[in-house]
Amino acid sequence: VAFPTPVTLNDTTSQFNALTNCTQYESDSTQLLNCWRNLDANTILTAQDIISPFYDPVFIPTVETTELLYQPLWGFTNGEIDDIPPYIIGTNNGEGFMVLEDYIHWSNSYQGLLSELTDEYNDLEIAHSILDYYGITEITSPSSSYYLDNAQIVSDSWRCSVRYLLEL
Repeated sequence: VAFPTPVTLNDTTSQFNALTNCTQYESDSTQLLNCWRNLDANTILTAQDIISPFYDPVFIPTVETTELLYQPLWGFTNGEIDDIPPYIIGTNNGEGFMVLEDYIHWSNSYQGLLSELTDEYNDLEIAHSILDYYGITEITSPSSSYYLDNAQIVSDSWRCSVRYLLEL
């Protein structure tokens, strides 16, 4: 996932204003702030989910700034690591549980998890391979919950991607 830039964040704000009917206040910051403050939580969460359903910009840095000139991954892959400021990279054990609520739109069933993984990886064979690796079947859930099984799969996928990046 590419980190956002000031331009993409501005686009996100414009999209948010359009989805929440606050566009008419964009030229007046005081009125825009009042419009935002008067929004109910459901409207905000719905707009956020439409704009960026798969990542939370609160937890990621902004690039093309004085602190991060470009996407750090580009620097790693191009060998230009001297310009990348030091930062901590890693994951926590069970980090996928933090976003568990993002995955409860499907039924807590084998078929629901299979469908979720097939959509995520766009490949039924890969989905079956993942389920086989974790010992998940139509009658067996290692955690007794397919939601929790999926959270473990998500946690492991994040750890694997970080491990891969560190091995470059």
